[in-house]
Amino acid sequence: MGNNDEKIIQIRSRINEIQYKQFQIQRELANIDQEEMEFFEIKERSRKIFERLFHFWHHDKEMMNYIEQEATKLESHHRKIQVELDEKRETLLEEKKKLKQEELELNKTWKL
Repeated sequence: MGNNDEKIIQIRSRINEIQYKQFQIQRELANIDQEEMEFFEIKERSRKIFERLFHFWHHDKEMMNYIEQEATKLESHHRKIQVELDEKRETLLEEKKKLKQEELELNKTWKL
């Protein structure tokens, strides 16, 4: 087997690795989408619960203050989770883009 054949085998092998990593990233992105849907559902349920609590306890100032504080803490936690999901998605998309670029470069090299 010649040096050129070995180089082609290495390039094909690397392309296969890249494609597998891209597939893994796509699965992770799908998982993030599922997590976001579940998160949105939980967030919506918690919002409805707090609305009910507000309605029920609106005459008790002390309880209303407590409920408002807890609602604020929960909303802060929700924002943190959303930021983490967004950052995770962005990181995966950047990695996917880099892998695609590397795959294109390898394909150009292989065809030369």
